[in-house]
Amino acid sequence: MEIALFLCLRCSVLLFPIFFALVWLGYLSTVNGIVIIFLPVKSLLLALSSYFAPG
Repeated sequence: MEIALFLCLRCSVLLFPIFFALVWLGYLSTVNGIVIIFLPVKSLLLALSSYFAPG
């Protein structure tokens, strides 16, 4: 029983960084997706505003 508990604890200690890394990668990819969507829109708006701006 103690051996099984020890193995489970070891397994969870090993799996926690992997789980944390996967969550962090998912968060980063979501943030990057938002940035990738908004960057062309922002540059397009800047181009349009500079095109339509007087002078």
